[in-house]
Amino acid sequence: MSLKTRCGYESIDEWPRLLDIFLCYPVHEWILHPRTYREFYGGRPHRDFFLEAAAKAPFPVVYNGDLFRVSECREMNRFDLMLGRGLAVNPALAQEAQGGEGLTLDSLLLFHDRLYREYLKWWPEHAVIGRMHGVMYYLIQALDCPAPVKRALKKSADTAAYTDAVRRVFTESAITQDIHFTPPGT
Repeated sequence: MSLKTRCGYESIDEWPRLLDIFLCYPVHEWILHPRTYREFYGGRPHRDFFLEAAAKAPFPVVYNGDLFRVSECREMNRFDLMLGRGLAVNPALAQEAQGGEGLTLDSLLLFHDRLYREYLKWWPEHAVIGRMHGVMYYLIQALDCPAPVKRALKKSADTAAYTDAVRRVFTESAITQDIHFTPPGT
């Protein structure tokens, strides 16, 4: 059995009891996002809780939480990592963290275009535009993108408007040097 958990529901005060419970079971792998449910994606992860779990567990513990920058991945590289939203923002994150090529505007556009074309093969146009808005919410966080361009992208409701907005994103933006992820709804 594998687990994916947080370090509490309401409060971090729940952590010691949860840790004791999880350590009682023969788990194959434990993926730990060291925040409570109530914290959602706010604040900083409780990395000390993760380190405690990794030190005590007789099975692998995978770190999951706020890995958006290569430096963060390298800081935690002695553990298995779940990159999740970090890969949604930067599809080259794992590659770069292992010493490979970093994200470029061209590689990000290529990723976008391939994904967009594949989606169009499987779903109706209106559904693809909705999905791509979700994808672009994350990808645009890796860019210094002017506010009017972001607004045009957000308002695009059909293929022509979406294609034009994406063209503007990739011609009027640059890769940011410091990703500051903002979770949806915050």
